[in-house]
Amino acid sequence: SKENNKKTIPKRWKDAITKSYSEFVIQDGRAFQLLQGSGFIGLAKQLFDCGRLMTSSTNITIEDLLPDPTTVSRHIDRMYVHRKEQLIKVCQSIDSYCLIVDFWSEPYTGLSYCGLAINHIDPKFQSEIFILGCFPYEMENKRAATIRLFVDDILSGCGLKLDEQKFVMTDNEPTMRCTFNQNCKRVGCSDHYINKQLQHAFTTEKIDGELVNCESTQEMFNDVKNIVSSIRRMHKQQNLSKK
Repeated sequence: SKENNKKTIPKRWKDAITKSYSEFVIQDGRAFQLLQGSGFIGLAKQLFDCGRLMTSSTNITIEDLLPDPTTVSRHIDRMYVHRKEQLIKVCQSIDSYCLIVDFWSEPYTGLSYCGLAINHIDPKFQSEIFILGCFPYEMENKRAATIRLFVDDILSGCGLKLDEQKFVMTDNEPTMRCTFNQNCKRVGCSDHYINKQLQHAFTTEKIDGELVNCESTQEMFNDVKNIVSSIRRMHKQQNLSKK
């Protein structure tokens, strides 16, 4: 069993790996959770398998095994082309789906981006999500017709086309509602509805000229914000329990 395999690993090996990993996250400024990612585990497994196949007399160092950053960059470009071809074939085989659309702007540069994803239910009733990409929005304006043309062009490149049988999920802003009011079935984002309700409850004073009447809730919210900000500035959170 997995538990028995853990017991057979010598403690000095585990300690050595823990020490090396700790030095790795400190020296390279990486997150502690990095080793839990599937990509990192795949890399570690590949290095482990190569090490098992090598003899102790093999004159190969770990630096010889690791690729140059330029090589990685070129390999990612080839991988992207290959995966995109696979994605197009998958998209062309899908009869029904929900397109997820999200627009946002980077506050520092002011550049706008469009994120597109496809949610599909396969014949076994399993939900599959395919990310089409995050695309810079460089059109001349942000009118509904222009945005729809931009999205339709991207979908066309993937072999997809919206019609009355296809669903589109967006936020509930007026521009998005107008963009996808034809040749598709737009679905409002529940998270966006909830976020707006929380925003109105905690921060908004008036809606359509009417008072929100949430003074006590907003006062409590502001008090909590001030307490948290004060504790952060004084670094008092280090003295608190983990909970």
